[in-house]
Amino acid sequence: MIARSRDGYCKLLMGRDMAGDSVSLSDTYNELLIEIKQRIRAAQYEALRAVNRELVMLYWDLGRMIVTRQQGETWGKSVVEQLAKDLQAEFQGVSGFSARNIWRMRDFYLTYHLNTIDFIGNKQKKLLK
Repeated sequence: MIARSRDGYCKLLMGRDMAGDSVSLSDTYNELLIEIKQRIRAAQYEALRAVNRELVMLYWDLGRMIVTRQQGETWGKSVVEQLAKDLQAEFQGVSGFSARNIWRMRDFYLTYHLNTIDFIGNKQKKLLK
């Protein structure tokens, strides 16, 4: 049983298990606390993984969009710099949209897109067999 003392602190009292034997609730409480902490940390880790996955996909897509536009247009350095200014104005307080980072997103896509095409192609070949 958990009781609140006059000073406002919770204290764990002795309880009884199913057999009626005396059990220290502080032991069972500590087990519960450890289990809850582990569950919270696991959830935090999974949330971080999901955020990182989404950011990588965002950077990939932005890089792809820029490469696609540059292939059909006469886009140069000034367009990326303007894009950076507009994104920073729209998403104030969010870092990562500097001109340098946008160029890096483009380079990221250019560096790895052929590997992805090859990976997808190999997967499709395996599925067709």
